[in-house]
Amino acid sequence: MLVDLPLASRIGGRLDDRASRLADAWLEHPAIRGFLRINAWDGVEWFHRESWAELVAWADRLERVVTPIEERAARPVERSAVARRLLEAGEASGYRVDRLREALATGVAPGASSTPRLPRATGLPPGPADAARGAGRPAESADEPDDVTSADWAADASGTADGPDPADPAER
Repeated sequence: MLVDLPLASRIGGRLDDRASRLADAWLEHPAIRGFLRINAWDGVEWFHRESWAELVAWADRLERVVTPIEERAARPVERSAVARRLLEAGEASGYRVDRLREALATGVAPGASSTPRLPRATGLPPGPADAARGAGRPAESADEPDDVTSADWAADASGTADGPDPADPAER
């Protein structure tokens, strides 16, 4: 199967739809369909999650082997974009073949928002200047003692807090 495995670099064409065309080539290949354990239940075709992840990983390995030395510096980003898109679409599809094709063709998982999600941490952590003006401090939570005030937090962050430093053995 690996000798005959369609690869993204051999599919060619635009990068933005390469993952979709690669998945279509895989899903039409009889040996790969068997490897993915594609089965029909109630008129819907399903594929095996672990086999999908393994197929994507093997395709990535083979891409590294067949990539000419002079192109190896440029191709890793391209390879990782295709692999990430295939893995995310597989997860988003619920491992249904029809939803996988839809997710890859549209770039959006079925039922998902087309608005991109930002990661949780989108900026730098607060620094001393932020603490001095009271910006960037975390919201008070139930885990903090009631006697800790915003001023205490700012003083601690700026290094002007009163009292011994529990982390400094000389001050104990």
